[in-house]
Order: sequence, then structure tokens, then C-alpha cells
Amino acid sequence: MTSLVGLISTDAARSARFSLFIPLMVFAIGFIQSRKKFCLAYGFLGTFNFGSLGQISRVSDPIAKKADRKTALTILAKSIALALGLTLTTFVLPL
Repeated sequence: MTSLVGLISTDAARSARFSLFIPLMVFAIGFIQSRKKFCLAYGFLGTFNFGSLGQISRVSDPIAKKADRKTALTILAKSIALALGLTLTTFVLPL
């Protein structure tokens, strides 16, 4: 939000609004992970943590590991779509 306000208040070129994609991507990943209650990084790495902080275990079941990676890819795809949609919205708005 602060980045958008900065771009608008300094009369930056409209194309500079595309620079919001990365911060919006970080937001989207965090938002979707929290809604799904699933960690993108753990899903890709085939790990999990249900114990004490820092105690990471490997997923040993190949079927579960495949399902985790599929969920991680879904989260990534949804995050890209959300960030792209928000970025394009800020680009199109006549601000």
C-alpha cells in the first residue's frame, strides 16, 4: 500500500506500477498460506514441523510428498494469479 501511495504521490510513470508485483506476490503467498494452513516451502521441500520450533522432519511417504508438492504448486499458482490481478488493477486504475 505504501509503495502504491509513493508511486502515485511522486507522479511516477504508470508503468512503474508493475514494480508492485513482487511485494504483492509476497503478500499473496502469505495470505494464501494462512488461508490453507499449509507452508509453501515445506511442501516443496517435503518436510513438516509439528513438534517444537526448529524440529523439522522429512515426509517419508511418497504419496503424501506428491500431494504436498501438488498443494504447494496450487498455492504458488493462486499467489501468482492474485498478485498479477492486483498489479494489473493498480495499473488500470486512473490514479
